Amino acid sequence: MPNHYWGDSWFKKNGSDLNKSIYYCMRFWKKWGRIGSHGKEKYGTFRDHTYFFRGGIHDLIWPGYVGIQNKFLYWKIDQYIIRPFFKRTGLLKLVWWYQEQIYNYAVQKMCKKYPNIVDELVADLDGYKFIKPGIFGYVDGKAIHHKYWTTVGKEEEILFNHKQR
Repeated sequence: MPNHYWGDSWFKKNGSDLNKSIYYCMRFWKKWGRIGSHGKEKYGTFRDHTYFFRGGIHDLIWPGYVGIQNKFLYWKIDQYIIRPFFKRTGLLKLVWWYQEQIYNYAVQKMCKKYPNIVDELVADLDGYKFIKPGIFGYVDGKAIHHKYWTTVGKEEEILFNHKQR
């Protein structure tokens, strides 16, 4: 895990680039994809929690708000009219595909602009699976995430427990 602390040489050199790219991604996601994000820098990495579209007008007007801003709109119109319409017609999957492309584009653009902090931008993202190489850039989110985050599979866990006996 690329852990960096305030005051070390990495932060003096790359800290402002990291903060600029974090705020760019969050603004771009909200403006063009209506993706709400609670992102921050923690230990020199970009950590976010994103809120994708769930099929209601409330999500389009107030993306990323945890609380309900308009109860009538949320509980009456969205719950009984708009959300069922989006789910039954397949428009929800189309919107999700579009939001994934916007998510990927913003991160790829920042990785091109700041190639020295690619691992710090992608390693801790919630949507690292959406970062795919292609027309927007060369960065693969799964590869970077798995470089730092490894999980033990069931076979290795069983083998490890068997060797401990």
